[in-house]
Amino acid sequence: MADLRSINPPFVALGPSGVAIRTGLKHFTSEDDKVLCLVGAHLGSLASKDLKLRGIDDGPPGELCV
Repeated sequence: MADLRSINPPFVALGPSGVAIRTGLKHFTSEDDKVLCLVGAHLGSLASKDLKLRGIDDGPPGELCV
């Protein structure tokens, strides 16, 4: 039992200290809007499949794009 390592005392981790960068899309066309909706739907379906494989299901997805 003498060769066990000692446990360090607990500590509190500091909160995030990074810089937030905000970007926005401006002046995009209706075609750009359609592409963004399709990409969003595709990425959402991939995330949904991943959650389903992990056994986490939050219910039916919401429709954001028309």
